[in-house]
Amino acid sequence: MSFADEYDTDEWGSKGSGCQLSNDNKTITSIVGGSTGTRTGKGKLVMESGTGTYRYQIKIDQCHTGPDWINWCCFGVCKPESRGTYNSSDGTWFFNCFTDSGRGKCCNGTQSKYGTGATTGDTIAIVVNMDNKTVSFEKNGKDLGVAHTNIADRVVLCVDFWYSKQSISIL
Repeated sequence: MSFADEYDTDEWGSKGSGCQLSNDNKTITSIVGGSTGTRTGKGKLVMESGTGTYRYQIKIDQCHTGPDWINWCCFGVCKPESRGTYNSSDGTWFFNCFTDSGRGKCCNGTQSKYGTGATTGDTIAIVVNMDNKTVSFEKNGKDLGVAHTNIADRVVLCVDFWYSKQSISIL
């Protein structure tokens, strides 16, 4: 799988202006960010209720280290029609891993503790169980448990960057 096959990149609906694809379209990088806002990439593959379990491995190629409020990258799933940003209240279920405090999970704009922060070189698995409508995450092979329950009947893979030059790859 590559981002070209499974991802559209967008900046509030403008294709490709906030993220860049590389590495045979398996890597997505935020090329702008910070005070200019978030940049998202959303998957094209729609996972529907009752279709089993999907597992995606994400490698953190580069993350920004700095103050907690600017140091985030969230990934997980969102409704296909959602903005796909960490603070969206329109259907998002994320793991916010690029924070020193391990900010945790984000659901429809609400954050709570979950897991520990991640850094460059870490591998995160996103496990989407569409039969049970749950999302779980693993960090470097360690199961972090169920983060979200009762997700929407139709979701897509999603990433939301805040700071520029953050980068992840699908393995």
